[in-house]
Amino acid sequence: MTLRKILFGLGILFFLVLFQNCQKFSDIQSSSGPGKHLESTGYGYSGMQLKMSANQVLPGGTVEIEVLGGVAPFKLTSSVGTIISVSERKYVLSVPRSAQVKEIANIEIVDRGGASVRESVQIVEILVSGNVLNNSKGFGRDVVLFENKILLADALNDDLSRDGGAIFQVSENSLGWNLEQIIRPPNGVGKNFGYSMAINNGQLIVGSPYQFFQQEANKETLLIYNWTGSSWELAQKMIDSIDMNTYSGSQISTYGDVLASAGLSYLKSTKVNIYERSPQNNWAHVQSLYKDEPLYGRSVFVGKEYIVVGLRYSAVIYRKDLNSLKWVQEVELSFPKATKYSDYSKALFGGDSVVFIGAPKYSHFLNGENCADCGGVFVYRFNGTEWSLEKEIVNNFIDREAHFGASLFYSHPFLYIGAPDENNENGIDAGAVYVFESLKNGWRKIGKLLSPSGKAADRFGATIHGDHEQLVVISPGKRKAQIFSVSKILNLLEK
Repeated sequence: MTLRKILFGLGILFFLVLFQNCQKFSDIQSSSGPGKHLESTGYGYSGMQLKMSANQVLPGGTVEIEVLGGVAPFKLTSSVGTIISVSERKYVLSVPRSAQVKEIANIEIVDRGGASVRESVQIVEILVSGNVLNNSKGFGRDVVLFENKILLADALNDDLSRDGGAIFQVSENSLGWNLEQIIRPPNGVGKNFGYSMAINNGQLIVGSPYQFFQQEANKETLLIYNWTGSSWELAQKMIDSIDMNTYSGSQISTYGDVLASAGLSYLKSTKVNIYERSPQNNWAHVQSLYKDEPLYGRSVFVGKEYIVVGLRYSAVIYRKDLNSLKWVQEVELSFPKATKYSDYSKALFGGDSVVFIGAPKYSHFLNGENCADCGGVFVYRFNGTEWSLEKEIVNNFIDREAHFGASLFYSHPFLYIGAPDENNENGIDAGAVYVFESLKNGWRKIGKLLSPSGKAADRFGATIHGDHEQLVVISPGKRKAQIFSVSKILNLLEK
């Protein structure tokens, strides 16, 4: 009996030792992002793990790392890049620009007790070819592309005068995107210079709408710059005075030899001034468009053969009469469900025979419930005879108050729609850009583009512009412009 008790006690002791060792040396796995896993071993484990700002990084980018649990001091190593210590528990992984896409940076941390944690960071395709940062509150108000250059407006720049404005031109070389030229208001005096911009045949048109306000009449609110081959030089000043307190030059658009400049007033309707360019490259006012309706001129777009002007409830399309050579109203596009709360025509864009109207506060029913301020985009197409509603693209896939349709850009066959207040994996109001493709039988959603370094309150997608090769997206909350390769965006979203 005594022997049996002894053997039984030894058996329990052996089991306890075995169990302790199994716990001590077993690998513990937990989710740490899509396709990622975390492994921990060693005597000092005690819940140690890595908290990282991202599980993906671009060549030349960084990842912030924080060590949770464990016993300091820690030793961190990475198979790719360099890890720099910021504090006892905070580190930064710096990935070189020469890092290969799809390469994996394996990170390992060992604490004083010998516990180790391993995590991996994937080096992703260079969607963002550059980040342009600026510390001003008005950075990225508007953006245009010219040749291999990007012009970014900062309508609230204070360098020369309060809210005077400035335009920053950047271009890309082997080292990244670099500042080439800063365009400032003439004589250093301006008011919201760069609030709106447009490029046309080697000319930069700049709106400075708050030049003409209250009693400060006869101030130039439209400025024309010519490209000399190396820089922009002021060529013409225009007094685009529509009326007091209407902020003429708030919205400008141009195509061919036609330029439209709209004012903006929440108190009354305004006019849209039309200019035409002479063979000598000078612009002259030829006509003013007017409609006595709320927020007339809140947005404007000049197409190949038409001009569209946004109002609170509709958008008016004008076409030039070949006999009188005047722009006359062809049709008023209205959507029956749009209300004064829809923010209808907040954004306008178009193509040869298509017009896109953004209504970022448009509310509709989603899953049987009212989706307040979800947003929508209305697509109208001209069939050679008349305009008709082709598609209502509504926010059926993101949260309320995402303001889907706050910004638009179209480069056939792709339509980019900004939802700058979307809540997503990057955080609250982080923002997103949705990509759609025009097909013969309708529109197809390709996918959603997020900022690779996005965070809460960035409002990524507040402004969008580009061409068939590049897409520039502004995050005003971060005061950042991100330049994307269109082909790489499409390749990624199609996967």
